Amino acid sequence: MARSRGISLALCVLSMLLGGCGFRSAPPTESPHVRPVGHLQIALPGSFTPVPRASLYAWRKEGKDECTLYLMEQPYADAAQWQREFAEVWQRLRNDHTNRLRDKVGWEGDASALFGAPARYSLCEYSQLHVLVQKDGALLHLMQRLRPTELKTVDDYGRKKQEEVRRDLELKDFNPAPSDVVMESLRRMADLARRWSPPYAGQTAPGENAFYTLLGRVDESPRCPALWENARFTWTDFEHGLNVRVETQTSAWPSDNGWAERHELEDYYSSSRRGGGGISPVLLGYALFKLAGESLDFSRQRAPSPTRDRHRVRQLNGLYGLEEVRYYTKKKADSPVIYDFYARWEHFGNFKDTHLPYFKITLEGDTAQPEAFMGLWDALLESVRPNDPRTVPVYVRPKRGNFSYEEHIKNEPPRWKERGKKPWMTDIDPDHYAEPLSCVNKAFGR
Repeated sequence: MARSRGISLALCVLSMLLGGCGFRSAPPTESPHVRPVGHLQIALPGSFTPVPRASLYAWRKEGKDECTLYLMEQPYADAAQWQREFAEVWQRLRNDHTNRLRDKVGWEGDASALFGAPARYSLCEYSQLHVLVQKDGALLHLMQRLRPTELKTVDDYGRKKQEEVRRDLELKDFNPAPSDVVMESLRRMADLARRWSPPYAGQTAPGENAFYTLLGRVDESPRCPALWENARFTWTDFEHGLNVRVETQTSAWPSDNGWAERHELEDYYSSSRRGGGGISPVLLGYALFKLAGESLDFSRQRAPSPTRDRHRVRQLNGLYGLEEVRYYTKKKADSPVIYDFYARWEHFGNFKDTHLPYFKITLEGDTAQPEAFMGLWDALLESVRPNDPRTVPVYVRPKRGNFSYEEHIKNEPPRWKERGKKPWMTDIDPDHYAEPLSCVNKAFGR
């Protein structure tokens, strides 16, 4: 028995060093519901409400960040009054666009014939084309930054020459008729809007080529393979103050059977890279002290610095992911201890495979029941998997030496070839649309 306890203690110490022996995980009391997200699926309790206002989806041409097409969904307050809501939302958008352009005349166009549904468009700040489309299920906001090129005479050390330069959108791009650049963007938006529809009974069909948003699905059967996908999905449990976020993007730094995740974890533990091959006595002593504190319940009154409960590579449903759970403690007189939790799990996906992209899941919020939080977190992770059951992790690297994807990404930016660090991935930033002064924020009307 003593030997068994000793082995358990040693294993727990090692676990703490690589992730922690922290709070127990209590099974959730509420049955979760499977929800599709992009090309993935996740199970969440019914208490979590989708938050379209904090969610965003984007598609772009490979290597052309300025061609990113954004989609946001705005649910109806009353779908039976869609005509009134469409008019009110568009008026708020048009007023905001006009006010932001300042010295430019506000302009709007009608693209209903092109979209096959009520659609209005106008010029927003930052050379952005903004279209509002009425669809069964939601109002769609489609946005794209456009910077047309034109020939301009420039002075090259006394020699006059013509070269192509980028400029902002101007009224001449709309009036008397939309320019070729604007029309190309409108056609691309119309194609996306036609392929968007409310999901049928909220169910997914195995093997279907569809990208699921919070409120609908985009048929990707005719999808161009050169397009990259990015998305952010947000749910909130308002009663318990918990937030779940799923972020996905086409991977340029694939998992490769957990290699990338383990590589990232090494950045936190330098001893393994220094060739020591053992555990520092100081670190071991700290771990034992921490373990003793946990056993005596001293951990309930930790200092306000964050405590890492887990930090490890964790395999779930055949997918390797880098897991981290950390928290702050908030202790007030005559009140229970409140834990401010942040948990994440990220998988690096298959190389340029939209059906198994890079994705990151986060759960955060305050709770006085850490075991319940950990139980919800574990149940959430165990539910994550590709929508298509035929999608499996792909082994990419031919050798186990230094990481190199040169033969696969010859035409990619140099940042993706950097050794030893996770590259800056192709990302989208919905914060611009979520900020208080955003035109989309104004469109939501609150």
